[in-house]
Order: sequence, then C-alpha cells, then structure tokens
Amino acid sequence: MKKIISFIILLYNTFIFSQEKEVIFKVLTENNSIIFQGINNSELDQEVTLTLDSIKGLSGYSQPLKKLIPAHQNLNFTELKITGDYFYNYSFNYNAKATESQIKERQNKLISSVLNEEHDFNNGIVLFSTKGCSRCKMTVDYLDRNDIKYKYIDTYRNNVNNSLMWATMKLNNQKARRITYPVILVNGNLHYSIDNLKSFLKSLKKEFKNRS
Repeated sequence: MKKIISFIILLYNTFIFSQEKEVIFKVLTENNSIIFQGINNSELDQEVTLTLDSIKGLSGYSQPLKKLIPAHQNLNFTELKITGDYFYNYSFNYNAKATESQIKERQNKLISSVLNEEHDFNNGIVLFSTKGCSRCKMTVDYLDRNDIKYKYIDTYRNNVNNSLMWATMKLNNQKARRITYPVILVNGNLHYSIDNLKSFLKSLKKEFKNRS
C-alpha cells in the first residue's frame, strides 16, 4: 500500500490556486480623478488584467488593461477623469508570472518544510521513483504484493520532487551525481544504486511485513 506524496499538486496549488487576497485593488479619488491601484501581496510577480464596464461619467478607459505587478509592490493601473455623476463596475483576474529566482525560493521553502516533517522521512519507507524505471516498478510491485506500506514520490518531470530527492541525498552526505533508481529511505537511512535489489527488498519484507 503506497501513500503518494503529490508535491507537484502542492506546487500547483501554491502558484495557481492560493490566490485569496494575493492581489487586491484600491480605488482612490484624487483631484477629480479615480485611480485604480493594484496591490500584489504575494511572493511572486503577478500578471493582472483589469476590466471595467457600465461606465458613466468617467473618461480615459477603452479596453481591458494587462500589467505586471512585481512581488510585494503596488501599481497604479489607470486614472479616469470624472466628467459628471459617475458609475462603474470593475473586475480583475491574475496569474503568477514567477521569475526563476522566485520559483527556486518557493521550491526551497517547500522542500525545507517537507524535510522538517520527520514522520515523512525518518519513519517507514520512502520511495523515489521515475518513469520508465523497471527497477522502480519491481520495487512497487513487491511492496504492494507483500502489503508493505510506503510513501511514493515520483520525480519524473517534477522539479520539486527531483530537488527533494537530491536534497535528501545531500543531507545524508551523499555527493553522487548519477544514480540508479529507485532511491529508498528506510527509517531515515538512504539507499540508492542498490546492487542486489531483490535481496534488499526481501530484507524490507522481514522488517516491515507484519507492521500495521
């Protein structure tokens, strides 16, 4: 029985769906003008599109405006002149446009938070796998067949999971640049490029078979 640790979903949620109050707008009235100010409260650059409709008594707007608001900064989107009694509706949407450094910083924070959860890595079996790995499939099949619980982390095309695996190796003082999958943690002890995988799996069966 495997417990899939879906860091790719976690990262996706972090960048795309954790948008509550990350970007807000303030509407300011100054000198017969209305200023729409976008405020980015997030750690990432945000591409924001502002749309106004049902406009009356205001001039200076013709079409939706799209601008990039850097992380933790404010930006005046547009200024409309008040020409009489006015009315308007506005809406906006946004998407993260993170820089490479912002992505790396977010990944490092995520990896650090995961590594600090001792129950995830220092207890039981953690299996790092990748696509097209026959040894990984053999390991998964063996553990499932023997009803051995483990945590499964897929590193294929997943920068966070892949970085997590290498960070784990670094923390275990392993400096290998090339490895043979699978990479397995057993109660916090690191195993990789395992020569006799069948024998190693049998040892896991002896240790974990009867655990609940």
